[in-house]
Amino acid sequence: MSRFGIIRQRADALQRRRSLRVVVSLLVVTLAGWFFGTALVTRNTFDTRARLIDAAINGEDGAEYARVLRQTGQVDIGGETYSAPPGPLELLITSEDQITDPIRLVFLLLRDHVPAWMPSWLLVEQTTAWTLLISTVVLGLLTIWLGLLVPAFMALCLGGLGALLAWVIGADAWVLPPLAMAGLFLVFLVLTDVASTLLARPIGWCAVAHTLLKEASRTRLSLGFVIVLLVVLPLLPLTINLDGPLRHAIQAYLGRSIGFTFLLLAIMTVALTCSTVAFDVRDRYIWHIVTKSLDRFSYMLGKSAGVVILNAIILLIAGGWIYGYVQYMRHLPVPPTLAGAADQVAIDEEVLVARDVIRPEYEQMAESEIRSAVDRVIENDPAYVDYVDTDVPLAVRRRIRKKVIEDFDWTRRRVASPQDRATDPWTTVHFHGLGAAKDAGNVRLRFRFYGGASDEHDRRLVGFTVGKETAPGLVGAFIPTVKQYLDIPGKAINDNGTLSVTIANLTQHAVPPGSGWRGPADIVPLSQASGPLQPFSLIWLEEDFEIVYPSGGFDANLGRALIVLWIKLAALALIGVTLSIFLSFPVACLATLTILAGASIAPWLARALGMTIPMTASSVDWANIGQVIQWAVESFVRTIAEGMVYILGAYGEFQPTEDLVQGRRVSWHVVGSCLLRLGLIWGGISMFFGWLIFRQRQVAIYSGGQ
Repeated sequence: MSRFGIIRQRADALQRRRSLRVVVSLLVVTLAGWFFGTALVTRNTFDTRARLIDAAINGEDGAEYARVLRQTGQVDIGGETYSAPPGPLELLITSEDQITDPIRLVFLLLRDHVPAWMPSWLLVEQTTAWTLLISTVVLGLLTIWLGLLVPAFMALCLGGLGALLAWVIGADAWVLPPLAMAGLFLVFLVLTDVASTLLARPIGWCAVAHTLLKEASRTRLSLGFVIVLLVVLPLLPLTINLDGPLRHAIQAYLGRSIGFTFLLLAIMTVALTCSTVAFDVRDRYIWHIVTKSLDRFSYMLGKSAGVVILNAIILLIAGGWIYGYVQYMRHLPVPPTLAGAADQVAIDEEVLVARDVIRPEYEQMAESEIRSAVDRVIENDPAYVDYVDTDVPLAVRRRIRKKVIEDFDWTRRRVASPQDRATDPWTTVHFHGLGAAKDAGNVRLRFRFYGGASDEHDRRLVGFTVGKETAPGLVGAFIPTVKQYLDIPGKAINDNGTLSVTIANLTQHAVPPGSGWRGPADIVPLSQASGPLQPFSLIWLEEDFEIVYPSGGFDANLGRALIVLWIKLAALALIGVTLSIFLSFPVACLATLTILAGASIAPWLARALGMTIPMTASSVDWANIGQVIQWAVESFVRTIAEGMVYILGAYGEFQPTEDLVQGRRVSWHVVGSCLLRLGLIWGGISMFFGWLIFRQRQVAIYSGGQ
């Protein structure tokens, strides 16, 4: 045995001693309690002292406290002495002993009561501190009592050496990643060991899942994906540009980290599910498993469960790291300007939040109106003069019908120019389903208008009113093609949960100096009045006019998004196991990846199909061979595309990452729908057909020539 092997054997024997485990357990609990407990106690003490100081400086004796503080640089409040440097005090306290900014003064007086080594984000986020305290203690104790002290010590030593090297050479940005990699890999070892221990039961499918987890943590195929993920996740923050707005950096990190995690896990799921079954058949292991001791459905269930549990472990690790780093990013300093303050508000109210989105319910065009409009087009448009007294081909009617509906759709999302005498220069849209938002405080109207030259450097006037068109409203500037918002009080929502918003086109008026919304104003008469500028119509896309309001926190929203991704991976695992039952490893991988690709693009394919109208058989000139071939090819391709959309469309409809990045709520309804459509229907059908094929297959017959 090599010297390293001897050292490893002795270290393993040492870690099994109960006395050592008890001592190390006490050390872990003490250190974790001291570090995170200090953060929690400091935060509580800080809050208590802040309330006392705030009550003192804003009370009846506030001027006296301000005078003493301005003259001496220190003040006694509640039996504690607080001090502050004279420079900032001159800005916060006037010569008449008036405090200009009480909140900043409180923080200034308490600056020496916060440990310098304590991360500020840990002090602010008490929930995160409690979570880290509990997680550290639990993972530490599991590492000790599961016999993982040796690999934990090795991983932490390697991570510490990498961090030390980065610190020595002055690469401060590279100090954290080695430690994070070591920590994430250690958590992976602990969780997989816990899962393996729980699955070590005399139950058929549990035994198969237990074996697969052991295989995944030891073989190069799956372990390679895990290592790549655990290495890349701590490095992703280095790719984020922090020079721009912080909210954009957080959104970029969320999109990249979650997107990369899902992509890598999807590829790993395909490779692992296809290899574990196909290689069992190839290497004849399956002969001794399913011929006597284990029924075939339990074998399939165990393989699928093993991959699903492995994905849950990795998603839990990745989600915990992403959540922790986002909490760190949200407390990074922003510029002390108005833009910086707006950026911080946007992070808390638009990005790291769960908001419901309600869009208007537009007027629908009746079927009789559509037919009448199509007939008018055929009668009045010179392009269709040949069809006035003859039967109109169905393809032509479909094309005209599509154009009529599109034109009507644009009129619903358009505010006419004041120069258009045929239409009023204002329009009213109606929102429904806002009952839950009535008591939520303000709701936010988000909009983005297009019009004129759609120049981002142009500023024009627009008016909004809530309720009746004649009610007083607000006027303000908008920038074409740029997203903007307007806060609306929740009390403006009717008891039945409806809200009417009128938009008035005021582009003929010059924008007054200053910024913000002004009112009350009679926007309807104002829209009809003349102005010095050339007006233009306002239009918006369907997704660019909506009401948003908070309905939850970021942490729960992240959890629901990860559950949706986990269900999608589970459905992919069930399909991979089914295909590998009767296909070889490379063919099963190719087939599963093809299904994954088709399912991912199904929503865009459905949109493309809706925008094309194929030639009908009745309109084909059968004497024209070229036209017949074109019709046959188009019909064949469309049939395949429609089949793909019908079968695979559900997989691509669930995109929780985009909702999370945009601060939209991933509801439990979405989670349940995903579980029903992908987990139960997709997975159930896949497992059923796989079982039918597997029970008919003679696995003990091998003709591979070996």
